[in-house]
Amino acid sequence: REHGLDVTSSPFYNAPVGYPINLDLSEFAWMAPFGFISGFLGPIFTFNLFVFLSFFLSFLTMYGLSFYLIRNKWASFWAGLVYSFAPYHFWQSLSHASLSYIQWLPVFVWSLFYFDRHKNLKSAIFLSLSFVLVSLTSFYYAFFSLLVVMVFFGWRFIFDFRNYFRLRVLGLA
Repeated sequence: REHGLDVTSSPFYNAPVGYPINLDLSEFAWMAPFGFISGFLGPIFTFNLFVFLSFFLSFLTMYGLSFYLIRNKWASFWAGLVYSFAPYHFWQSLSHASLSYIQWLPVFVWSLFYFDRHKNLKSAIFLSLSFVLVSLTSFYYAFFSLLVVMVFFGWRFIFDFRNYFRLRVLGLA
């Protein structure tokens, strides 16, 4: 203990994240409310409450994304139902709590499409806040969200450039 690190635990299982104050923000979006609520309701009830809320919120956010994109209530309802009760969601809710909170992913995609349609400060803030929510839930989802952004805007750039070039060649631009 001369160097200030605890050598009795494995660094591969529980690395000293945020040393010397051990502040781990990798799952902050659900751990902060969890710690507060579990003081009143107990940790087991709070964990179960959060898991059940993740199913409900996943349904609502996917419904909102689907309705924003296709404007059909029934199709959006089914999209929300399938997304919320997907086997992945069930499996992660049994084993990895932070990976079972998938409700922020549709909000992020929704904000990405909203930003693409309305390029203003409000949409940029919406996109940034949704990415922060995804990041504070799971760093895995944050990494894949960045990949989605790169593919989305890469595709938009190629598609817009191709259309611009086609209009230029035809003399319509």
